[in-house]
Amino acid sequence: MKNSDLILYVVKKLNEVGSWAGNTHLQKIIYLIQSTCNIKLYDFVLYHYGPYSFDLREDVDLLTISNYLERDVDEFGYHYRLSSVLEPSIPSEIRDKVDRIVKVFGKAPTTLLELITTVDYVARKSPGKSDNEIVEIVKKIKPHFSERAIELALKWLKEDFKKIFNEE
Repeated sequence: MKNSDLILYVVKKLNEVGSWAGNTHLQKIIYLIQSTCNIKLYDFVLYHYGPYSFDLREDVDLLTISNYLERDVDEFGYHYRLSSVLEPSIPSEIRDKVDRIVKVFGKAPTTLLELITTVDYVARKSPGKSDNEIVEIVKKIKPHFSERAIELALKWLKEDFKKIFNEE
């Protein structure tokens, strides 16, 4: 699977569910896809709103310059849509998970995406840490989230998220 196919498919699905389909949604959805599908297309680092990939941003810009994506701008910012009717080539097992992730998170507020992906990122980068230690680390990184919100996000990731997206 090519990185460009994943980006195009995610933008298509985000548009289908009525998502804003801006950079934050695209970054967080692709981060979650990598996380749940155990594929590595991009390196992510913690940035202003959680995990962020500069290479992903470059690929989105390249797809926009190459006229595969259109970037619409209005008073609220910008968002993406496909420029043409093309069907990206995505393996069916990944396509199913992408569809589920977009269905759950496609219209989620960016603050929720920031919280969920940051907690997931910290938990994955901190093997062997207790839940309390993970909550403490996230709280230091993202002080605008309450400890309770972080605890709930971690619990949700460990219990419900795995049930939904890691079914074999």
